[in-house]
Amino acid sequence: MILFTIAIWACEKGGQWLRALRLLKQINGVGLSCDTISYNAAISACDTAGLAGPDVFTYDTSSSTDINACAVSYTHLTL
Repeated sequence: MILFTIAIWACEKGGQWLRALRLLKQINGVGLSCDTISYNAAISACDTAGLAGPDVFTYDTSSSTDINACAVSYTHLTL
């Protein structure tokens, strides 16, 4: 799980927002559960690319409704 999250953060630094979202989806595909840190990393990757907002982030939320958003999540999604 940690390696996926690190990879998602690296995508943010490299401007690879779509790859970050795909990695987020892969976490569920291999039987792991996404956590708030992983979601915040993906949100940050989208935000860095100028794509932050609820419409972009719904890419992966349909399969993981058990994540509790934190203040960082809400801050990125509402800007």
